[in-house]
Amino acid sequence: LLTYPTLRDAGLGGNPAVAAAVGATALTDVLALGVLAVVAGTQTGSGSPAIVLAEIGIGLVVLLLVGLFALPRAVDAGLRQWGADGPARYLLIIVALLFMAMVAQVFGIEGIVGAFFAGLALNRLVPNEGPSMERVEFFGTAVFVPVFLVSIGLLLDPSVMFTGETLGLAGLVCAGALGGKAIACWVAGRLLGFDWPQRAAMFVLTAPQAAATLAVTLIGFEIGLFGTALVNAVLVLILVSIIVAAVLAQRVVGWVPAQTAHTPPLGERVLVVTSSAEPSDAAMRAASLLARPDGGHGDVVIVRAESEPRLDPMILRRIEHRVFGHGFDGRVRAAVDDLDTGVAKAMFTADPSVVIVDDPTFEAVPGLVPVLVVPGTGDAAGAMRVIVDGGDGGIVAAEVTRRLARGATAGRFLRRSDRSPPDAEIPA
Repeated sequence: LLTYPTLRDAGLGGNPAVAAAVGATALTDVLALGVLAVVAGTQTGSGSPAIVLAEIGIGLVVLLLVGLFALPRAVDAGLRQWGADGPARYLLIIVALLFMAMVAQVFGIEGIVGAFFAGLALNRLVPNEGPSMERVEFFGTAVFVPVFLVSIGLLLDPSVMFTGETLGLAGLVCAGALGGKAIACWVAGRLLGFDWPQRAAMFVLTAPQAAATLAVTLIGFEIGLFGTALVNAVLVLILVSIIVAAVLAQRVVGWVPAQTAHTPPLGERVLVVTSSAEPSDAAMRAASLLARPDGGHGDVVIVRAESEPRLDPMILRRIEHRVFGHGFDGRVRAAVDDLDTGVAKAMFTADPSVVIVDDPTFEAVPGLVPVLVVPGTGDAAGAMRVIVDGGDGGIVAAEVTRRLARGATAGRFLRRSDRSPPDAEIPA
């Protein structure tokens, strides 16, 4: 999916063909790593093939159970406890990846398979654009990827790469890989009712061979399954596939019309705005419940008047601990404004999918971005209100209610404020 950012930035992220290609790539990665685990295990394992296959099968089941149930809960508890400390959050994620790789190796499965299961397990706990993912991507790009590429480069033998045998094998590999992708995209696109530009978009997304191909090639070489000629041929395939996809991606952007109206998931980017010294537990709990199902993240903005003193760094640090303690992956910042202006500016600059205002007195004209107003605490606490405009306002309010009902807010009811009467109630 190296070309996905290009199509996404062009407004094609919500196109059905793009979504189908992304889902198919994830599925094929899972199947490919499963085949890798079986092949590598039978090549390196001791004992009869039946015993080796049984061991690998048990290992895959253990990885699935640990990845789906045990690991997410353990990492979630760790992030809530130490998430405010950036290095600790990064180390916790890396330890989870190494742990799953170790579990895989115990059952004779390659560590990359365990790391893949760890990535699936942490998908919702580490949002794609959150601070945790930024640290993981930075270290991976700055350290892991260069080291991996150097290790691959050391396998290259120029005297072998430019021989007739290697170039002929590279041509066959490129024709088989790219031709197979083209045929699959054309057939699948026709069955799904896509036109030819959408089928081209599917090909552009699925054609590039990079990380998974490199990893499988290196493992196959290490276990003696691949020779030097095939490794060099695969490297040629990687280069050719990336160039072809990158060139075609620019043309596909012009062929496929962009979708003008794309509604992001409700919890993709949650913005919490408060005028008090720090956000209430109710606001942070609501932010976490809205963001988690979509693997989202967000910001916490504390607005203050110009006459009020600046927030002490120790106070901001304590607020960060509370924010991560609720399982919310986001940043905390302060702004000098009144509440109404602060909310308007934050909505304009942060481009949120939903805004939570931690002030029961807040009122605003309904807009396209839903605004959840959190009530006060104690005897004055009332119902949470959703301020939203548009024909889907009732659907949005119902979805907010459903997500909040899963947490400690289950006993409350939600009221929607829009162009209809302000006190129209929606049962939770």
